[in-house]
Amino acid sequence: MPPTPDSVTVAVVCYNEAHRLKSCVERIANQRFDAPFDILLVDGGSTDGTRTIIQELIRRDGRIRSVDNPRRIVAAGRNVAWRECRTELLAFTDADCHVPETWLATLVATWQAEKSADASLAAVGGGNLPPHQHDGFYGALPIFLGSYFGGRNSHQNVVLPRLVPVDYLPTLNVLYACEALEAIGGFDERHFGQVSEDVDVGLRLRARGRTMRFTPYATLVHHQRASLRSWARNMFLYGFGRWQLIRWHATMRTLENLLTLALPLAMLSACFSFLHVVLAFPLVFYMLFFLYHTCWLCLRADAWRLWPRVFALFPVTHFSYAMGLFWGMVSRCNLPPHPDEMTCK
Repeated sequence: MPPTPDSVTVAVVCYNEAHRLKSCVERIANQRFDAPFDILLVDGGSTDGTRTIIQELIRRDGRIRSVDNPRRIVAAGRNVAWRECRTELLAFTDADCHVPETWLATLVATWQAEKSADASLAAVGGGNLPPHQHDGFYGALPIFLGSYFGGRNSHQNVVLPRLVPVDYLPTLNVLYACEALEAIGGFDERHFGQVSEDVDVGLRLRARGRTMRFTPYATLVHHQRASLRSWARNMFLYGFGRWQLIRWHATMRTLENLLTLALPLAMLSACFSFLHVVLAFPLVFYMLFFLYHTCWLCLRADAWRLWPRVFALFPVTHFSYAMGLFWGMVSRCNLPPHPDEMTCK
C-alpha cells in the first residue's frame, strides 16, 4: 500500500537503553495525534535487556516494530530508519528524551503549514530542555547553556523564541521528508558515524537548496549527561565532530570554531608557568572572567547556591570540547572513540 500524504513514522535509534527506552516509547505511543502513525525501534545489538523490552513493547502495541542496526553506529541506525520507513514523513527522537503529548501533532502541523508556503522544505524540528530541577547538575545546566559562552545561542542548547529558518536540526527532535534524505543519500556513516550527523545532513540539504524550520512549540525534555564526568566525555565527542565538520564543510571553517583551541593552549602554558609568570596570564584571565560571569548568571537566575556547579561547567566543557577538536586534528580516525572500542575505518 502506498504511503498516504503526510503519513508519519517515529524512529528511535537505540543501543543498551534498557533503563530509558520503555518510558520514551510509551510517551510516543500516547501522542494526541488524530492520524495513525508507526513507531520504529532501531537497535544496534543491545546486550543489556533492551531487546527484551522491545519485544514486550511490540506485543503490547501493533504500531511498534523493530529493525536491526548491524553497524551499531548512530548514523547507520538513522539510515536504517529512513530506508525501512513506510511513510512520507519520518520523525526522530532519542531514548533519553521524553516528548510531550502534542509533540508529533505540532511537528506535522508545522510541516503542513510551512510546506504549503515553501516547496523546498525538507524538515521541521524543535528544541530540548534538561529535566526541571532546582538544584544539582540539572539545575545548573540550563543556567550554563543559557549563556553565550555555554550554549553559543545554538538551538541545539536553547529554545529559540519563534519559528525561524535554521541550517540544521538536532536529530533528537526533528521531522524529515524521507525523499529529502534519499536525495542526499541519507546520513554520512563514514565521517559522521557517531556524532554531528545531524549538522552534516543539514549542511548538505542546504547546499541542495532545501530549507529547514525550527519551531519553539515542539520542545521535549532531554535527559542529558547528569554528571561532570559523563558531560565531559560527551563534549569531547562534540569537539571531535566539530573538527570533522570543519574538515569536510568549508562553511564551518570560521574563526569562532577554531578559537576553541585557545583554551588547551592556555592550560598548557600554565604548566610551564614556573618558567615565567607571564605564561600563566591566559589561564588566570580565563578563570577570573568566568568566575565573574558565573556570579552574574546565578544572580540573574536567583540561584546563587548553584554557582560552584555552573562555574565548573565552563572549564570542563570548554577543555573537553577543545581536546575533542584537537584529537580530530591529529587523529587519522573518521569515528571518535566509542564505548565498545570501535576501530577506525
